[in-house]
Amino acid sequence: MTRKTVLWLSIIACSAGYPGGAAHASDLPAALNCEFKSGSTGAYDNGKFTFKAATPLQFSLTAIDLGGQSAEMKMPGAENGGKLAIARGVGANHFLEVVTEGYWNITTVYDLDDDTKRFPAVHSRHFGLVGQ
Repeated sequence: MTRKTVLWLSIIACSAGYPGGAAHASDLPAALNCEFKSGSTGAYDNGKFTFKAATPLQFSLTAIDLGGQSAEMKMPGAENGGKLAIARGVGANHFLEVVTEGYWNITTVYDLDDDTKRFPAVHSRHFGLVGQ
């Protein structure tokens, strides 16, 4: 049986919900609107990785509670959001979601970029396709 694992990785910036937001990852606003326009999708199959361009992705990180290390992820048009845990780091916060079958979605948000006034971020999804 061939095992196939897929990884989605996109890199762009999350923007704060208001101008003049927090400057450091330790001071994030209560919500961030994230838009990932570029990245790649990789698959491992038959002993090798193959890659293709990812489709754009948008979501919001809401109810951000750094002290309580929790937040929610909301997709456009979705009524309910997924629950996230937050692992805090120096200059970054990692938003962690465990999804169906125990796979992970991870969004890391770094300190505000002074030039763009946006929070650089990396989003990756680590999952396998059921039945493969």
